Amino acid sequence: MSPAAMVDSGVYAVVRRAEVDYLAATRIDELLDISACFVSVRGASAIVEVVLQGASDGIPRVKALQTLACLNVNTGRPQRLPANWKGLVAEEPPSK
Repeated sequence: MSPAAMVDSGVYAVVRRAEVDYLAATRIDELLDISACFVSVRGASAIVEVVLQGASDGIPRVKALQTLACLNVNTGRPQRLPANWKGLVAEEPPSK
């Protein structure tokens, strides 16, 4: 979902907490593939797993878990995850 679509839905997500593991070095000019997946959703928050891996070798460079808080665009107050976002929640996180 694009940031514009989030705002259009009346809700946006902010990072409340991030846990990052740096697994391998990356060269400054190296291309990386990025994947992200909802791991769980609870009311007005969600946990997302993000993996960055080398585009040429598939070796994971970074793995992160982010806790997102859903906020109302107009009030800035917590709001439950919209129903139309629920289809974005994956049944299984990326492989470790």
